[in-house]
Amino acid sequence: MRPASNSQLDHAVDFDGSNTTLDSVHAVCGPDHLVVTAGHFLIDTDDAGHISWVSTASGHSYPSHPDLLRKQPVKSGE
Repeated sequence: MRPASNSQLDHAVDFDGSNTTLDSVHAVCGPDHLVVTAGHFLIDTDDAGHISWVSTASGHSYPSHPDLLRKQPVKSGE
């Protein structure tokens, strides 16, 4: 696991020019971003904000438990 500051933002739904919201992006490392972009995994987010990685080859779901951005306190001056 790496801190989000050392990661990239990935859109759970393909970027369309206007859909960048806290609910549509998540932090991933570079290699993970590549496997999603290549279509090997889909990102599924439920109504509670829990993320699962779903293999496009097997359909198997792998839950992920990142710190949710919307639940982090906002620090002034940063």
